[in-house]
Amino acid sequence: MATLTKPPQQEDRPVPELPLVMEEVVSAADNPAENDRLSAVKAFLNQLYLWAFQFCRLVGIFSRRFTRFAARRFWKFYRKHLSYPMHLLDQQWLRFKKFCSKQYKAILFHCYNFLKFFIDAWQVVRNGYRSVPEEKNGFVKFWGGVRGFGRGVRANGRLFLRTLNYLFPAAAIWAFAVLISYVASLEFAVNVEYKGEDIGYIANETVFESAQSELRRRLISYKDETIDDIPKFSITVAEKIPVQTDIELTDTILKSSNSNIVEATGLTIDGVFYGAVKNGDLLEDTLDSMKGQYSRSAEEGARVEFTKEVSTSTGLYLQDNIRSEREIIDLLHSQTQQDVYYTVVEGDTPSGVAQAQDMKLDELVALNPDCLTNFLIGKQLLVNKSQAFLPVKTIVTKTYTEEIPFETTYTESNSYYVGRQVVLREGQNGSQQITADIEYVDGIEVGRTILTTERLEEPVVKQVVKGTKEMPTVANYTGKYSGYGFVNPIQSGNWYISQGFKGSAHNAIDIAFRGNGYGTPVFASLAGTVTYAGWRGTYGNLVIINHGDGMQTWYAHNSKIIVSVGEQVARGQQIANVGSTGRSTGNHLHFMVVINGSYKNPLNYIPG
Repeated sequence: MATLTKPPQQEDRPVPELPLVMEEVVSAADNPAENDRLSAVKAFLNQLYLWAFQFCRLVGIFSRRFTRFAARRFWKFYRKHLSYPMHLLDQQWLRFKKFCSKQYKAILFHCYNFLKFFIDAWQVVRNGYRSVPEEKNGFVKFWGGVRGFGRGVRANGRLFLRTLNYLFPAAAIWAFAVLISYVASLEFAVNVEYKGEDIGYIANETVFESAQSELRRRLISYKDETIDDIPKFSITVAEKIPVQTDIELTDTILKSSNSNIVEATGLTIDGVFYGAVKNGDLLEDTLDSMKGQYSRSAEEGARVEFTKEVSTSTGLYLQDNIRSEREIIDLLHSQTQQDVYYTVVEGDTPSGVAQAQDMKLDELVALNPDCLTNFLIGKQLLVNKSQAFLPVKTIVTKTYTEEIPFETTYTESNSYYVGRQVVLREGQNGSQQITADIEYVDGIEVGRTILTTERLEEPVVKQVVKGTKEMPTVANYTGKYSGYGFVNPIQSGNWYISQGFKGSAHNAIDIAFRGNGYGTPVFASLAGTVTYAGWRGTYGNLVIINHGDGMQTWYAHNSKIIVSVGEQVARGQQIANVGSTGRSTGNHLHFMVVINGSYKNPLNYIPG
């Protein structure tokens, strides 16, 4: 029995000494300080070199071990899962190669036999021809060749029959191909009968249906009179004959009807026949001129067409359907409806007028752009615009730049009092380049179809913080409140309005006193944030409070200011004392209410 022995312990291989990467340049005796510095640098570089060597050695060992591990796992997986399928594929490949080799040999064998038959037959015919003496005439020599061919066939009967096995299938395939080619080259047509007589041929039933529709349009008089003798059709098949178009077939039927017909040009709009004129060129010129008046003013590349489907057809028409050129021209230039106006009466509103006229408010504004700003009693509003009988549509492709409005997001914060809004980031409109088909009807824009949109600049979202913190209540305030939540800025003393609001002439109210009034407390009319507190020209000592939503209150000519910028003040909280600073006559309070930059009458906001 074999015994397992422990392999001898391998001795640790000594790490080779690494060469120094730096030599001494300066002698220690000459400069000891420099020698110490160089020694330290040399030691550091040697250590760094050692670390790099060890790292590369470890990477090499890991790569070798990993490669061996991956190879073992792969071959294990291959033997377990892939060896049998690969063996089956190899067997199928060998069978396929064997099959192809067998078929290749069979084809070569048949080709050899086929060629051998023709060589043998040629030898037999040549021998039969040579067996006839030279002095014999050509017919005798030919007959000798035929007899020799017959002897060759009898001598090689099996080979001849085998050759026929190849010739007959080849001949059948050739005959089938010739038949298909012949059938494909045939031209078919449909025969049309009218009153028992053949009147022509058409390519297919679609042409027949189109001719039938055209015929019915021509047989119906513009006076709503009809012809009772509508032709009946029967269809037969014919081949390789000239065919007619739908217009030619219609003319042929009319000629066969023995009706009173004339050659003219018919006008059909949206499938409705409006009559025919003898001068077709005048009709075409009229239609072109109607489009031409817009084509001349349209931009290059614009498409000008009618809003309705207009078609003209030159052929034979009933005499009853012939109309004068003037009558047709007047019809084309006529109006289907006239302008309709509505007179505004007391109690009317733009939305009410639009609803009463069964239209949208946007449609009313489109017809009357100033109806929202100039809606006066007695004003004439256009509620239904006139329309042409045959409107002209112009489609222009334009590329233009359009602004993208920015969005505003609101967040709530308990750091600010209710009613205050702080803008964290101002919004900015973006821009985009739009390519669109702009549609005009009779010169008026009716719609746009956006083709492409390309963002040039993304909009910047406006971020606003809304305060949710409740404003503290001033304990000693006992004044009244208005419907807007305002309080009077002056609560004590015998005060009165010395000068009222006069618009641009005087954009505030002056609160004066019967007496001195100096130092009277000034209160905030509404809670908010102090945005200005200091001297300001003719206003003297001025306090401005921002209440949010674009509303401000101004307090001017104060003797003393007791609040500072950024301070949150409550409604009814003292902010200053009455004085006469700036351009002022006597002690009084100059009180203003500003909303979105517009001066408002303060008496409409403070309690009476």
